[in-house]
Amino acid sequence: MKSYETKFGTLEIEEKDIILFEFGIPGFEELKKFYILNLEETNPILWLVSLENKDISFPVIPPTGVRIDYSYDISQDIVDYLELKKPEDVFTLSILTIREKKENITINLAAPILISLVNNKALQYILENIDYNTEHSFNDEIKRSASIVSNEKGGD
Repeated sequence: MKSYETKFGTLEIEEKDIILFEFGIPGFEELKKFYILNLEETNPILWLVSLENKDISFPVIPPTGVRIDYSYDISQDIVDYLELKKPEDVFTLSILTIREKKENITINLAAPILISLVNNKALQYILENIDYNTEHSFNDEIKRSASIVSNEKGGD
């Protein structure tokens, strides 16, 4: 266990739980080591916390928790880099932009964070899918997903 100073105080983290962004995150290329923090008070929102700059953290959420039919394809070189053998080997997160008014929260569906559960390597992957953009309304996506679920259940 090693201690890290973060925006959320001192965290004791085991080496095996560190997420490594070898190429950084766009705009934060110098930061390589992150940790996923799950706080009860912000659940289901998680925090991608920098272990190298205590002032940097990103609110994240699995995109399928917001957009039920979210899907994407990744290139073979990314599959190889992350050492993925099956779809379950990757943990996908989307970055949220939290604004002052709760109804203005947006989610970036165009550039998910892909974390390999095989080797803890991660990257932000820019999708070539024109259906997704960097600022989907969080509330609109929740409503859309609820409508899809309702229709699948026959409108119950």
